[in-house]
Amino acid sequence: MDWTVYDARSGRPVHRLTTSGTAERDSGVPQGDIALMEDAFADAAGRLAADPGFRAAVARGGPAASAGLVDAAPNDVRLPAEAARAAGPLSLQPPSPSPDPAGRAGRAQVRVGDGRESGIGLVIGTADGQSLLLTLAAGAAATLPVSPAAGVTLAGTVEARDPASGLALVRVPARLTGLAVRTGPARVGEPVTALTRGGEAETPGIVGSLREDPRSGTLLIQADLEGVQAGAGEPLLDRDGLLLGIAAPGRDRTARGVPGLVPYLPVAGALRRMEVTVFAADPLPRTAKAPPGATPLRRHTAPAYPDDES
Repeated sequence: MDWTVYDARSGRPVHRLTTSGTAERDSGVPQGDIALMEDAFADAAGRLAADPGFRAAVARGGPAASAGLVDAAPNDVRLPAEAARAAGPLSLQPPSPSPDPAGRAGRAQVRVGDGRESGIGLVIGTADGQSLLLTLAAGAAATLPVSPAAGVTLAGTVEARDPASGLALVRVPARLTGLAVRTGPARVGEPVTALTRGGEAETPGIVGSLREDPRSGTLLIQADLEGVQAGAGEPLLDRDGLLLGIAAPGRDRTARGVPGLVPYLPVAGALRRMEVTVFAADPLPRTAKAPPGATPLRRHTAPAYPDDES
């Protein structure tokens, strides 16, 4: 587990630590995997609590406080409300390309929010060792629950918003599987793949057109995908397996009533408006082999945030 302690007033990290936890049970129990995960998490948290640097960072008047790092009781150590708003440009470190982009895209999807307000989040990389995801389900909340797996809930913090598309960038205090993003614009006629049902279904198609959304004035990628019913927040990949677009909300799913055209929000434009700089991803190793049934990747280089991307 990767842990970061923040100063409750400045929002700056004052201590970082990585701990591990183990667990075992002598007999089987219902939902045993979840129980083991919870026990291992508790073990890792106990090792955090025993760390001298952590204890100093959260102890009022302790060594860390005398060093000017933090002056807060343990219960006061939290992300400040202002940290939920982007204070300036943010740098994103994307994950390395995968030889199985569809499988990676399925694992990069997480559940964001509670109940009826929940939706899909797509992990797109890291910043300062923590995962960043894009979602349409943030609403006006500054913080919201993120569930990367059954029985696991993390506290997500909104770092930036793009009012034009409705997308929000959310920081999660964990290292999650991510999907590399495409920083160049979509091109009419280029091949794409839509992933639906949590990444279980793949539908190939092409970019049918690029049109302005009359409601927001932003560009929409209209993908020609026969028979696809994309849920809001589901990914559209280019032929290299990079995230090109995110399915628009329900009210926009039918593109001008043309059957087969599914509207997607361009990811590159949203990140540019949120002042997010995307570092170049590490190249796919030449020795990497795709799993059986995976589509081989074709590499290309696209300019970052060209002027014709909205």
